[in-house]
Amino acid sequence: FETLRCKILTKAILNYFYFGFEVMNISACLLRMLSSQITLISRR
Repeated sequence: FETLRCKILTKAILNYFYFGFEVMNISACLLRMLSSQITLISRR
């Protein structure tokens, strides 16, 4: 029973870290897109 709970906890922690990593990647991508749009607008 203890090992099962440990496995579930480990999986939950890994999922949490993976989700955070994905969110960071998406936000970084959005920021890059925004900054490129801003530079395009300011060049005009």
